[in-house]
Amino acid sequence: MDKFVVRIPKKTGDDANDEAFLKRSLQGKKKSRRSQFRLKDLQGVVILEDLDEAKKILSNPTSSDELLEKTLRQLAKKTPGRDILLKTSVGKPVRQLLSHENLSVRTAAKRVYDRWKEHILNKAALQKQEVRFDIESQRLRDIAKRWFSEALSTTIDDTVVIALEQEVFAQCKRILNAPYRRSCRQIAYKLRTDVNLQNKLVSAEPVSTTNVSSTALCIIGLLQTDL
Repeated sequence: MDKFVVRIPKKTGDDANDEAFLKRSLQGKKKSRRSQFRLKDLQGVVILEDLDEAKKILSNPTSSDELLEKTLRQLAKKTPGRDILLKTSVGKPVRQLLSHENLSVRTAAKRVYDRWKEHILNKAALQKQEVRFDIESQRLRDIAKRWFSEALSTTIDDTVVIALEQEVFAQCKRILNAPYRRSCRQIAYKLRTDVNLQNKLVSAEPVSTTNVSSTALCIIGLLQTDL
């Protein structure tokens, strides 16, 4: 039964009649609790409605400097992706505030702009790591690359050939299933029989390898539209 007994230090002196003594003693028994993080508190988690509301405030010429600075401080806590920024267009009023007459607003806007820019550039710089597959899976992917290289009269290790195969593989959820093989055959056949499409593909080849994946994705969309 001792474990159910709350032992309180003996009251002495002036604390004998102090009602707060019991309260202080019991509070000492309580364990501190850490506040629980919410999903929306994470930097990468953004709410579109909040960004739209922030855009309205930043674009409103009647917004006070204090409100602009407060809104920018809230935006600085988030790191939205490039697709979110394009969808909401919240980056446009942020850039416009870089030349605001108020120094505090300009500083806050530059902090948001630099933070978002650095986040997007770092994310774009990360290269997708190719996972080593088993022999059979690698053989199927090499076959698809050979189809593309033959259709374009190039080598199997050509930059565009590799990018095309990687994007088809990604669109098929990285599964070597029937849709993957069918898409590869259709694209290779279309390239082989359509000279104009071949020219479009060759002329769209990027000079830098950093945008190969995005360019190849646009090419695949063009090819599949023409299928």
